[in-house]
Amino acid sequence: MKHRTRIIGIHILAFAAARCGIAGMYPFVVPFFMAAYLAEKSSISLFGVLLLGVASTFAPVEAVRYGLVLLFLMIVLKKTDRDIVFSGSVQIALASGMILWGISMPYEYIVTGNESVLVLTFLEGVVASSMTIVFEQVFYAFEGRAFIPSLVRGNINDSSDDSLILEATGKRLGDFGQAFIAMEEMLAMHEEEFDVKVPSGLSNMYLSGDGISLLNAVESESNRLYELRRNFIRQLKQVGEIISDFQGQLLECPVANFETRLKSRFLSYGIIVSKAVCIKDKDERLHVFIRCHLCKDNVITGKMLATGIGRILKKQMVCIDRADDIVGKEDGMFSFMEKGKFVLTTGLCRCNREGENVCGDNYSVIKLNNGKAVFMISDGMGSGENANIKSRQIMELLEKLLSAGFGRELAIELVNSFVSFLTEGSCSSTIDLTMFDLYSGMADFIKMGASATFIRHKDQVECIRSTSLPAGVLEEIEFDTCARKLYHGDVVVMVSDGVLDGLFADNKEEYLSCLIAESKTDNMQRLAQIIMDEVRRTQNDGLKDDSTVLAIGIWDS
Repeated sequence: MKHRTRIIGIHILAFAAARCGIAGMYPFVVPFFMAAYLAEKSSISLFGVLLLGVASTFAPVEAVRYGLVLLFLMIVLKKTDRDIVFSGSVQIALASGMILWGISMPYEYIVTGNESVLVLTFLEGVVASSMTIVFEQVFYAFEGRAFIPSLVRGNINDSSDDSLILEATGKRLGDFGQAFIAMEEMLAMHEEEFDVKVPSGLSNMYLSGDGISLLNAVESESNRLYELRRNFIRQLKQVGEIISDFQGQLLECPVANFETRLKSRFLSYGIIVSKAVCIKDKDERLHVFIRCHLCKDNVITGKMLATGIGRILKKQMVCIDRADDIVGKEDGMFSFMEKGKFVLTTGLCRCNREGENVCGDNYSVIKLNNGKAVFMISDGMGSGENANIKSRQIMELLEKLLSAGFGRELAIELVNSFVSFLTEGSCSSTIDLTMFDLYSGMADFIKMGASATFIRHKDQVECIRSTSLPAGVLEEIEFDTCARKLYHGDVVVMVSDGVLDGLFADNKEEYLSCLIAESKTDNMQRLAQIIMDEVRRTQNDGLKDDSTVLAIGIWDS
């Protein structure tokens, strides 16, 4: 009876998941069925319920498409040796997403003639890959069993195979999914705002009457589709590598009896540790996950827990996200990682263009879970609210991609392809990105049409320039990149175009370099204010463009 109830519950959940449509697509159909396959719960009845769920939304054409995808997937899985080709959940999840995209893209394009399906089906494939892992957890929950995803199974010793690892990897997958939800929202906003009509065939193309313009239009459209397809295929492969790379990021910790020693030490403080896991990442840095609660009326914070863990590991540890949170009477999870060798201070000044109520520039300062800090400035085309919306979208999307584990180059490539696709090169935004490694002191600078960045080292100032175009101008991406080793006391100053353009000097970069060198202050807010005051002074407080100054100080921890 209990088994029958579980089967009914799974079928009800399948029907509900199949009805969830986004932008005319149903991204949960394929991952739900493939997760059932992984949990050995797939059946003809489940196949039928999923397609019935899609058809119940009055989308019979989509039901046919998903039926073809599922049938093709089952044929592929049946004809291959799973122990060799599809040895784990990640490989099957990737295959699901790629096959879904490979079938859906030409199918939807033939049916609708809408160019936007190139992006939507790509996003659907990535969401399907991620959600296959998530739905696999759901099936294990129905069985009442603990679940260890294959991306960490086999790399962690048996004592750690519990929900701590599940929570850690689940958050990573959640961040991954959020990045692509942001892309879908950006696409929806664009279609709502501009109501772009994409040509569905030659009959809708511009025809001047001489025949030559028609040929040029066909060739231009064909080349653009080719470039988009080539870029998305390459980027989809890199996305797959990111998901697969999860497997190699968690390695066993060499600290013997870590959990036993931690439980004994924390018990003396009145803390009951239910579970503790210590692992290494691919950069050989330690991470600790613990679940604990108080058994005494003490006030213990995450920061204090980090100190105790550090004494056992003989390394300085920091609490991630919950440093000031108090350990409660009920079990709660805390995460820790090795403390970096550097700490950063920042200062920011922004000013609107004269006559505008909103600054068209946007900035971002985030710390990633891999021990790197990211600083970004984006200057949207034009000024005011419209420029602010465009640059903010780019900043938010980059934040989500980087937080999900995308490399900086791939993240910028995806953003550029997406913006270029949406605007056809008619709208652009600069991207100025500085990524600083808190452990090694290495800083990477990436620029797309951005203004110069300045590095102050003692009394010398280096200027890092850019000659590339902004994001969205070209579908084939070009950006400037370089790396520098930074030390205690060094200062990095990032500025938007409005700052340099607002200085009245023959050599604006040299003028600003001298100003930074002469400003001996170690207060980053003060330094940013000095630069902005000089810009306002030279323009008599009437700024001709939005201006942003972001100053970063590097110090030994």
